[in-house]
Amino acid sequence: MAAPGMQERPDPRPRHCWVTGMPHQVDPFPAVLLGWRQDDHGTWWGRVAYSVPGYFEQNIVHAWVDARYLRPLNPPPTPPAVERRRNPH
Repeated sequence: MAAPGMQERPDPRPRHCWVTGMPHQVDPFPAVLLGWRQDDHGTWWGRVAYSVPGYFEQNIVHAWVDARYLRPLNPPPTPPAVERRRNPH
């Protein structure tokens, strides 16, 4: 169900995509795009399901993500140039 002021457009064909570039995100996450909606300001949002690594297992996220953070499946996105911290032990 869309929030007030949102125009929701379900996508009849779920498709694979990448969630990438969100604040504090290092690696792209493979996702399934399930639908679209547009807010009152004209911003498009994609409803996606994706997994993110946890300490002991993968976690499933189901969320509306700003379309600027969604990329087509092919080609795979290039990870951002972020220096990863290495555990010295």
